[in-house]
Amino acid sequence: MDSYLAELDDLLDKIRKHPGMYLMYQHSGNPAFFSLVDYLNGMNRQSGFLSGLEEWLIPRVGYGDNLTWAGLMMLLIFPESESPCDFIRSDEDAAEIAFRRTLELLREFLGVKYSRNGPTKIHVEYHAWLKKQAWYDETSPQWIPEM
Repeated sequence: MDSYLAELDDLLDKIRKHPGMYLMYQHSGNPAFFSLVDYLNGMNRQSGFLSGLEEWLIPRVGYGDNLTWAGLMMLLIFPESESPCDFIRSDEDAAEIAFRRTLELLREFLGVKYSRNGPTKIHVEYHAWLKKQAWYDETSPQWIPEM
């Protein structure tokens, strides 16, 4: 798995350095966050490398278990914005920040995921977050009874 992580890390570095080789650009000339999301989702369909990302992001955001990983990224990157997606569409600097921070957070996630017991750590942290939610009980789809 170390070589797989190295390959992913190398690819993310190439995307960061030369986004135009991998992604479409917005009209403003900034790498399109949404193109990055589409590219990563396409890769994920092939490899499943993003599995666990939402569970890793949710405790960091503090809510949003009904959102996609991309929506959670936006909330984490722009916590003060009421509509992060509209914000990055209208602000050139925000689009660049969203692009760069997404790649940074993804690298951080992959480092955790592919570490020793990484997926277990991610799911234990997510489950601890779930247990703190008032709505989480035996009727919840993700319910795990105490052992």
